[in-house]
Amino acid sequence: MHGRDHLWCSLRLLSSTFPRLGTKVPSCPEWFHEIKYYGYLLRLERDGDRVRLVTRGGYNWTDRYPWIVEAALKNRHQQFVIDGETVVLGVDGVCLPVVHLLGRVGLRGRRS
Repeated sequence: MHGRDHLWCSLRLLSSTFPRLGTKVPSCPEWFHEIKYYGYLLRLERDGDRVRLVTRGGYNWTDRYPWIVEAALKNRHQQFVIDGETVVLGVDGVCLPVVHLLGRVGLRGRRS
């Protein structure tokens, strides 16, 4: 394999990171904390003009979130992977519930 084909094959070997339950909150300066919004865990993969959004189950959801693909293509970096949580915030900055979003965009009942 050469070039981009090799990169896409390599990306398939990556696995998503998952949070782990702890017994206490770390307090050292090397740690940072994030708010949990209860969205979808997705991995964004960009290689040049190709962008893919992959669920933790390995499903390709690129077509479901065209605005995320568009934003990734505007990034000045041509190759990167972002493993994170996909959420939609309302105009008030509050995360909209996932079930609410599924109903609005007609995706209810589809497997992730």
